[in-house]
Amino acid sequence: MISGYFVFSGISVYNGQYLDGALKRSLKTFASLSALKVGLSIVEGSEIGVGFGLQVGDVVQSTYDFVHITWQVVLIGCVALIGTEYLLQFVGVIGCFGFVLSVFLVLIWVFLPNPAKNTNRLRSSEDASGLNLITY
Repeated sequence: MISGYFVFSGISVYNGQYLDGALKRSLKTFASLSALKVGLSIVEGSEIGVGFGLQVGDVVQSTYDFVHITWQVVLIGCVALIGTEYLLQFVGVIGCFGFVLSVFLVLIWVFLPNPAKNTNRLRSSEDASGLNLITY
């Protein structure tokens, strides 16, 4: 169990480093898309011309829509990365306790007497095959 803890803690450290790097890259992309979106929204609302109204916003509307959709996708990606990081931290804390609890319950089930046969569950061949399925 202790070796399993060290293996899982190594995986947890690697996952944490990967998620931190991915989140930093996503936040950089999100910041640049936000700046581009602000610039395009300013251009979209402007008009050029004296005596006639030429709206530049009509020209950049499709580009603004594309940037807006990309901005939303990157935002959802950032939220998913943060959620995954919190979920992995939760599993890291609760996972060890859940593993110990499940091993404890299986051991109790194995060594309690079987009331139907008046034998130990470990000595019964049918129950031993069931135990193999549970622990496998």
